[in-house]
Amino acid sequence: MEGVLDAAYVNVKLEGKGLRAKVVGVGGTSLSAEQLKALEHSGTKELLLALDSDQAGQDGTDKIISLCLQSKIRPYVVELPEGYKDPDELVRAKGIAAFEEALRGAKRWSAWRAKYIVRKHDLTTPRGLDAALFEALSCYANIQDRIEARDFLDALSAATGLSELDLTARIAAHKESLHKKKATDVLQSLSRNLQRKLDERDLIGAELELSEGLIELRKTRGIVEPEPYRKGDLLTDLESIGVGLKTGYSCLDSRLSIPTGAISVIAGRPGHGKTTLLLNLFVNMIGKYPEKAFYFFSYEEAKSRLAVKLIQILSGEVIDPHFNHEAYIGYLTGKSAQKREAIDRALSQYTGLTEERRLWLVDLRLYAEDLAALLSGLSEKQEIGAVFVDYIQKVPVQTPGQGGQRYLEIKQASALLLEQAVSHNLPIIYGAQLNRASNTSSRIKLENLRESGDIEQDSNLVIGLYNESVAEIDESERADTNENADLELRVLKNRAGVAGTKVTLNFNKPTLRITDDSGSCLY
Repeated sequence: MEGVLDAAYVNVKLEGKGLRAKVVGVGGTSLSAEQLKALEHSGTKELLLALDSDQAGQDGTDKIISLCLQSKIRPYVVELPEGYKDPDELVRAKGIAAFEEALRGAKRWSAWRAKYIVRKHDLTTPRGLDAALFEALSCYANIQDRIEARDFLDALSAATGLSELDLTARIAAHKESLHKKKATDVLQSLSRNLQRKLDERDLIGAELELSEGLIELRKTRGIVEPEPYRKGDLLTDLESIGVGLKTGYSCLDSRLSIPTGAISVIAGRPGHGKTTLLLNLFVNMIGKYPEKAFYFFSYEEAKSRLAVKLIQILSGEVIDPHFNHEAYIGYLTGKSAQKREAIDRALSQYTGLTEERRLWLVDLRLYAEDLAALLSGLSEKQEIGAVFVDYIQKVPVQTPGQGGQRYLEIKQASALLLEQAVSHNLPIIYGAQLNRASNTSSRIKLENLRESGDIEQDSNLVIGLYNESVAEIDESERADTNENADLELRVLKNRAGVAGTKVTLNFNKPTLRITDDSGSCLY
């Protein structure tokens, strides 16, 4: 809040209701970088801005938001009801409950800023609308968080009356314009500096200017020349690499870890449980690394189906041993009157993980090039625990291989993911499906993966999956009534350790839970 005395008054009201005082008066419309740093050091995660609703308060809110975006504190904006200038006025007129309601409805900074930008311009004129869009899209281009970008775009659409389709076209043109302008500015500066050196007959200086100018020009396209790799750089990189991730299975964790900055492959034939194992690893790791975000990109199933499967794994309850997945869908959509506490807890757990932005399900069929660009952006704004891709043979590329050679396309997609894993120290785990025509009764070997795009060459870790209960039954006769099956995992490749080892996990088919013998691996 702006007023120190006003903040004190609101704090007294909050304390009167038994709530811990947490309202701070800044004594104006600004917050210094030192004050923000002190808040950050105190463990503050969120900052709710309730400055006055006049122009000075709104301008101050925008400046504080800009400061927050340079820190780890997430800013939100409290919008007061119409007719009230500040929280103190609202509390005196309507009581502390009205202010609490405003706090609960605090907006993300991105949605607020879109409206703030639009309000500064006269949208009734073409020039005013164009100016508002130019400023708004310049802001939008720098938003890294996809949810915040979505909120900004929604608020901009509502404030301008333009459809998302209209805005999307403008966004693409604006980004292209920004890249061209940056390159043009670099070239113009280079031209002036070169001419000055030539006028001074300083040929060596001109050569240096040209060399440095070309480096800057390449930077506008994201191209940077390599630098010497010094001892300090090495030690810093080694510290950031850290140890590999645990899988959540004691039998596996005693033999290997999921490497960071590398590709790990879970390979299996159709129906052997490849996706189910990936989902179980996904759940286990989310539980073991509570400070990190995990992404699951599916190219085979809708995220609604995957979400239900995750709830099945978290719950572990069997409604119908033969059609458990469909039974869960019925329960979650309210078609079952019977109360099931385990499923309700699992749903609550799933909801909490998504709201904490730690569990992400994505079913967009992104091109490999777009997926690589997205991972690069996500890595720069948050700490990612691991990225799962199901499965690599389904990932399309923008430039198909000559003669329709899918082998080369898979190789290209894998290479793009490897580049992101190495560049951002990301653990990327993807599924690899062997040809359905392969011998389903035989266990997977590394040469089977070489037939699928040489993806084993890009990987540090390869685990082959084998489900004997599936392999023994012909596909046309698959009607196994046994709820449990042995899932055999063979370490086919392990650059950081020993390959050739084998472990067996228990696969409960109705719940989709995969556990080791102790049953303690599940989150």
